[in-house]
Amino acid sequence: MKFLTAVAIWLTYGEVCGRAAEICVENATDVPRYFAVETRDGTRAASWLAASARLRLPESGGPGGTVAAFEGPDSLEGCSRLVGPGGSDSLLAFANFDRCHWSSHD
Repeated sequence: MKFLTAVAIWLTYGEVCGRAAEICVENATDVPRYFAVETRDGTRAASWLAASARLRLPESGGPGGTVAAFEGPDSLEGCSRLVGPGGSDSLLAFANFDRCHWSSHD
């Protein structure tokens, strides 16, 4: 697994996810959570996100990847979703053990 430096990831507010050739996750809850994005080749970025914040990572190793949400950086269980090319998803409600509500569920 490769971790990128802070220079290679984007934490944004106000700009929607969905740019081509990037993986993006948004915290659409009112509670700060720890989020991760991972590309198909295993490059990973993770950060605490406040409400409405987004974490972005350029795609590498092929299109698509995984987005995930956790209670904190030491949590073993969280919620994850596979995303397609230029993939993104927004966390609407958090619950442990892959029982979160993501925007892609609707």
